[in-house]
Amino acid sequence: MKRIITFLLASFPALGFSQTFTSNNLVHIPDGSVEVYDSVQVSGLPNTINSSFGLAGMCFDITHTFVADLQLRLKSPNGNSIFIAVGVGGNGDNFTGTCIAENGIDGAIVNGTAPFSGIYIPVESLNQFNNGQNPNGWWYFALQDLGTPDSGDVNFFSLTFSNNPPPDPLPPTPVCNGCVCPGGGGGPCDLLPDMTASALAISQSIDPVTHFSFNETPGQLAFENATPNIGYGPIEIIGVDTCYCGTTMVPCTTVACPGTDTLKQKIHQVIYQKISGTDTLQSYTRTAGLMSYHSSHGHIHIDHWGDYTLRTATSNPDATTWPIVGVDVKQSYCLVNLGDCNNLSGYCVDTSGTVLQLADLPNAGLGFYSGCGTHQGIYSGGVDIYVVGLNSGINLSSVCDGDYYIVSVTDIENNMLESNENNNWVAVPVTLNQQTSAKHTLSVISALTIQATANNLTAATSYTWDFGDSSPLVSNVNPTSHTYAAYGTYFVTLTVVAPCGTFSKTDTLVLTPQGLYEYTSPTEFILAQPNPASEKLNINYHIDSAGKTLVELFDLAGKKVTTISNNPENAGQHSIVFDINKNNIEAGTYILKLTTHNFHQYFCKLSVVK
Repeated sequence: MKRIITFLLASFPALGFSQTFTSNNLVHIPDGSVEVYDSVQVSGLPNTINSSFGLAGMCFDITHTFVADLQLRLKSPNGNSIFIAVGVGGNGDNFTGTCIAENGIDGAIVNGTAPFSGIYIPVESLNQFNNGQNPNGWWYFALQDLGTPDSGDVNFFSLTFSNNPPPDPLPPTPVCNGCVCPGGGGGPCDLLPDMTASALAISQSIDPVTHFSFNETPGQLAFENATPNIGYGPIEIIGVDTCYCGTTMVPCTTVACPGTDTLKQKIHQVIYQKISGTDTLQSYTRTAGLMSYHSSHGHIHIDHWGDYTLRTATSNPDATTWPIVGVDVKQSYCLVNLGDCNNLSGYCVDTSGTVLQLADLPNAGLGFYSGCGTHQGIYSGGVDIYVVGLNSGINLSSVCDGDYYIVSVTDIENNMLESNENNNWVAVPVTLNQQTSAKHTLSVISALTIQATANNLTAATSYTWDFGDSSPLVSNVNPTSHTYAAYGTYFVTLTVVAPCGTFSKTDTLVLTPQGLYEYTSPTEFILAQPNPASEKLNINYHIDSAGKTLVELFDLAGKKVTTISNNPENAGQHSIVFDINKNNIEAGTYILKLTTHNFHQYFCKLSVVK
């Protein structure tokens, strides 16, 4: 590893003092979508890193077939993170002796080829870390395999801190060898971007069999969102030294606005023009609005860039006119190349539905800026991605289960000039099945007395407690206490009547002289619909980790009626259709029991009617 580190240091002629921290852990990168971490502890450095002393570079070695599946991030002790590379390398294998630095002599990593043996400029600037934060503590190298069927290992990674870390690269000379104008002409012309939205990015976040989102939770729906550029030129913006708190102009060094205002910076869109008969480009700028500016990080967020909503369909073919039932929580992006039309095949689609590769875009790769700073962009043929892990998602607090569409619109406010303003949206079907208003927690007050608290009752019209000991039902009291006559095992059921329907949640509690034992989890659950049921029952459940999973049906006396499922399961959402008549289930009240491989138990009270 010394040769690689020496190579990195040699690329910085003005480094002076430097210090390198190395992790030699062997970390396996599994196939699939689980992010894994390697880590290294940094200590003994000054408590502040900036342009005088800061993070200068990083080196790493990864053995992995088809590295275009990989997403690489670096995360600092204070939680800041940047993308190093996403979907790069084409069909190649491995990162062998790879280093990154802002003065990388081998150019941008998005344009490199595997195994990347050299020094490359990362997708986002390392100087985002050199913002005055304390570098001492644990740094994390986060890796995620976004595709199948390959896996690999991280063999090592290192971080180098030095005097005078390399600044971000200067703007390149605007030359475009072989660039053409729309229609194939030689110019002059504006080389405009054409920003779209990717249906595949969203649909890959959804189970293709059940159409249940892997990231649906009560009250929230998260998924991946992507904005491909299929135009003749890049989308590119630059921040102007004009900032506002509300309508008041303030210095762009302002850390925070008073009250609830967000610091905004004026931005310009850069438009490149091909000069007739030459490969030389010239440019002009146009005002493109005020966008959120983080002065402490030195970067702009483009507000309302990827706007996504949950909607119900109408006969109008334009999905942007459909009624909105749920809106997104976060709407601001940096404009970054996190892949392209080749390594994210299927993300780039034209108005006729044809999937585009880079070879289909005459000026593919044209662009000069990309990253999360004050100058950002997405190249022609480039794709920006807002991955599920960063996506706070759509608020479903007043949304019922059912069939909907996720509608994603790029640049919904039309701040940017494009060649086509009518192809910026997609609509992807999704079925919700976890939006029930029946949620509660139980706690011990003393001896045989418990407190029951109902949660998320904002949409409820009424609710009733059944404490499982033949005592009178308690209605519309929250929280409420209940005292049992004797120790034992009880089923506590909360039934909620809401505009979406009637829902029940049942927990088993065990009262002993030593206290209460309650088997609940914030994310694991089992739910039966419809309830009451007469013929077919949809049993939906979620488990947090993979392993043997048992679903059983019991009567109220605690006698097992039947085993519905007893199989190894992956983590996530699962669904079973249970035939009540075929299994000879008589009318009555039953308890569905879910037991996970780590012996967590969850219960759902069910009524069968004939």
